Amino acid sequence: MTRCLLIALLLFVSINLSADPLLHSWFTERSGSYARLYQSDADQAALNAVTTWNRGDGVQDDPTYAGIHEVRTTDDWLYIRSTNLASYIMGPWYGDLARTNLFPSYPANQAVIYRFPRNPTNPTTVTLKTLTGGGPIGYMVNGVSMFDSRDAFSYSSASSGDVQGNNGDLAWNRDAYINEGLTFDAGNAHQASANHHYHANPPALRHQLGDSVDFTGITNTYTENFNGTHSPIIGWVRDGLPVYGPYGYSDPLDPDSAVRLHAWIPPPQVADAARYSSTSPQASPRTRPYSLCTRPSSLSPGYLPCRCPLASPCTSCRTWSCSIIAASHCNS
Repeated sequence: MTRCLLIALLLFVSINLSADPLLHSWFTERSGSYARLYQSDADQAALNAVTTWNRGDGVQDDPTYAGIHEVRTTDDWLYIRSTNLASYIMGPWYGDLARTNLFPSYPANQAVIYRFPRNPTNPTTVTLKTLTGGGPIGYMVNGVSMFDSRDAFSYSSASSGDVQGNNGDLAWNRDAYINEGLTFDAGNAHQASANHHYHANPPALRHQLGDSVDFTGITNTYTENFNGTHSPIIGWVRDGLPVYGPYGYSDPLDPDSAVRLHAWIPPPQVADAARYSSTSPQASPRTRPYSLCTRPSSLSPGYLPCRCPLASPCTSCRTWSCSIIAASHCNS
């Protein structure tokens, strides 16, 4: 009888864990591996990944583990503890198109603790929207921070150009993938100081999750290759809503419908100096300020929280372009 009760209890716990994606979707398979990176193209070609490094603010004198190391819950919150370092080989990073100048800083262990609400507010009931702000707006399931789609510059009418921080108008903000993309590694990540983070589609993480991305180790390249399956959760935003990869059901309300691409996947970076030097809001790709909103009646696991300009109600979200994060797209 005791054995039967134990089995029943284990089954109950297992079912409840599987029913709580916020709890079970974290990628911990490689959390026992040391974080590694390539310091240069030469190291990448030689497959010479290191576990200690020192550049700029990114000082890692001792090897440290990658990713998530602890997940804890209360009735109201889920907490993660992470080094904020990816478990695939990171780097190299350069600051110029010619790849002759190394990026000023490497990543380092952030020993971060971050929390997510287990009972998020229904976004359709939110009347006061707030900007996502700078820094992490959530975390990818590998424990690396997720920034929004902007870089640190916005257009200033007073100076007729881009200015850094809060000195611009904050009405038209530069798109990080377009304007900073040359500093991203193969995983589409780089760092602010030593804080490693994503602004866009994370192909290396998606490869680890089996989400239609192939990897060629000898060249450290990731290639999109649709495998016919629905994308998994790839991250969580701080309001407790999930971020999925780019492939979802053709009919969001029908899990038996065909799986198709629902989000724009950024192409490989193009060596085009002109696009990195423009200050004109017409010539330089940029995005409006936005908040996170969803319409649950039209969302399924294939659809992600839609990002809408603050001046536009979420009901008209489909008329706007969404963030280039793989999971952020409009239902259209």
